[in-house]
Amino acid sequence: MLAYARFEIVRTLRSVRYLVLVAGLPVVLELLFGSRTHADFHDGGVTFAVFYATAMVAWAAMGAAINASGFRLAAERAAGWLRQLRITPLSDSAWLGGKLAQALFLVIPAATLVVLAAVTIGGAHLAAGRWLGLLVVALVGAIPFAFLGLVIGQGVDAEAAQAAQIVCVLVLLFLGGVFVPLSELPAALRTVAWILPSSHLMEIEREVAAGQAPGLVHVGALAGWTGALGLAAARLRRRGAAETV
Repeated sequence: MLAYARFEIVRTLRSVRYLVLVAGLPVVLELLFGSRTHADFHDGGVTFAVFYATAMVAWAAMGAAINASGFRLAAERAAGWLRQLRITPLSDSAWLGGKLAQALFLVIPAATLVVLAAVTIGGAHLAAGRWLGLLVVALVGAIPFAFLGLVIGQGVDAEAAQAAQIVCVLVLLFLGGVFVPLSELPAALRTVAWILPSSHLMEIEREVAAGQAPGLVHVGALAGWTGALGLAAARLRRRGAAETV
């Protein structure tokens, strides 16, 4: 698995344009809007600058994790790359582990760049330990989104994968409390938001930013999504292997 993970990471590093696209937009938005002052903003005991920084960190983590597979994986399927891998000794678990490692590797620079932008230009002030906590949460919390990317890439053909990926990301962002605090959403949408993993990642990020322990409800919800999406990704991998026999 380690050899395959290293191969995927090196292959990702060679695509500089892809890395810039994955990490760039949350950083740009942090630079543009993170420094704005909203004196009347109150959400979880944090300032607007800190709220916006946590939102962009969460977005960077989710976007990088999903984009690591998603459409790219569907394109690899269409090109026959996965069929080539299946005739190698690479096991299904090693393949999943390598893809997960690749996704989490992308999360680190994407989230770190947002934090650097928030600290240097965005006007977000937190203790160093809390910034580190936000990055750790982003890395661990990105796991279910990495599995979601694998589900999209394996479950949808190349023509539909890009649209499916965009729709998933938009729903996760707008109904997950990333752009609008959950408290400001209409009641019906708030109910839907509490189902999504993005809302629980955002809540944990805000709790850590405010110096609070992560809520067990949010941790449990992310763990549940991780298990469900991980099983779905593994099942799709086995189904794909059976179809090539």
